[in-house]
Amino acid sequence: MEEFAVPKSIEGVSTNTAGFIGQTQRGPLKPRLVTNFIDFQRLYGGFIEESYLAYAVDGFFKNGGKKCYIKRIAEQTPPGKIDIHDKEGNISLGIDAIGPGKWGKDVFVNIKDATYDGDFFKLEIYFPTINDTSNIEVFDGLSSDPDSERFFEKIVNGTSNFVLIKNVNSKRPNNIETNLIENSEEGIWDPKISDYQAYDNALNELKKIKDISIVCVPDELGDYTLQDKIKIHCKECNAFAIFQTEKDAFKNISTLEPKHDTMYAAVYFPWIEILDPLTNQPKLIPPGGHVAGIYARTDTERGVHKAPANETVRGIRSLQVKIGSEQDFLNPRGINVIRDFPDKGIVVYGARTMSSNPNWRYINVRRLLSFIGKSIEKGTQWAVFEPNNEKLWARVNLTISAFLHGVWKTGALMGTSLEEAFFVKCDKTTMTQDDIDSGRLVCIIGVAPTKPAEFVIFQISMTKEGSKIEES
Repeated sequence: MEEFAVPKSIEGVSTNTAGFIGQTQRGPLKPRLVTNFIDFQRLYGGFIEESYLAYAVDGFFKNGGKKCYIKRIAEQTPPGKIDIHDKEGNISLGIDAIGPGKWGKDVFVNIKDATYDGDFFKLEIYFPTINDTSNIEVFDGLSSDPDSERFFEKIVNGTSNFVLIKNVNSKRPNNIETNLIENSEEGIWDPKISDYQAYDNALNELKKIKDISIVCVPDELGDYTLQDKIKIHCKECNAFAIFQTEKDAFKNISTLEPKHDTMYAAVYFPWIEILDPLTNQPKLIPPGGHVAGIYARTDTERGVHKAPANETVRGIRSLQVKIGSEQDFLNPRGINVIRDFPDKGIVVYGARTMSSNPNWRYINVRRLLSFIGKSIEKGTQWAVFEPNNEKLWARVNLTISAFLHGVWKTGALMGTSLEEAFFVKCDKTTMTQDDIDSGRLVCIIGVAPTKPAEFVIFQISMTKEGSKIEES
């Protein structure tokens, strides 16, 4: 019986999940997934003067983003907490705010009799916020018995947006009404102090989350050292960063240029104007969060191979400055301009990375190659520890070719035939005997990505029949 190599399927990885780093009013320090701005507010609070993070996340969702991870930066101060005693005066349990910050002193905790059983208790948590009706949490029928299905640690921790609760002596706590006042400190990191170690730690946390493909730090604002750290992170994780210029960059447009040479990031200019929910007044903010949402929207609607440009910026009033002919020199430098056109509104009108290498000039090319690479790496893990022989090589070849065939059919690759679009080679010519002896399987892959039509040129010539327009 003849045995044939059967390809396995490769599922494309996510390209529209963002990772945001910055300060928040409250919340956990470990990165958490949020899927809308209401979720963000419940977990991290609202807009604060100290940071642009909440504005960026709001802009991300308004522009089509569906999911992002939030890494909160705050001082490592003890969170607000309170100890609850039992009827004998011993500590029954401890309740901590879910993260550091002065907000902890405003978390109010009530312990009452359970609704249906006096041996159990009810925990009510209240945090007062403006225009937020989702700030009350009620956990009824809680038990102090660690073996019970209703044990309070099992029910509350991981569910509450405000507190962590810790068992001390497994005794039923007294009924009480109090707030978390002990050890509540400021806990908001001053953005004017370059605490690069805090960002190093934050980036290391994001590195553990494989789904993140877009990285935005709304408060980096052209900081060279911080951008460098983000750039290195994106190269190591095969992700892509969205950078912003300084607020006053418009004062020196003629000399404006990227601060780094990297294919793993793009920079956007100018700042955008919104109506500030804190003051109900106009406010200028950096555009990164809104642009990240456009990345996610374009990926969802068209695919990662489509340049995230010529797309409307939603949820803004105007621009810090209107750009016209300045784009003629900003675009070649790698500064992606946001422009206001009378006929189509405010749109992102650039799709270039910060790289001087023409092969990596375009955002969609870099992100497409990252998508292909991460998808193949994840989708071929089954080959690890398989016999490294001709049968395995044929199967790997067929598996990757089938995946790239699907990518080509979406229009992401050039060519009218598969041979023009890509090649996959995995055989004795790609591996030495030393590779095989050392357990290395080497597969060479080449793809021809599509590039955006940055300039559409029409040639007009005169014929006897009249004007003739030829696209070139």
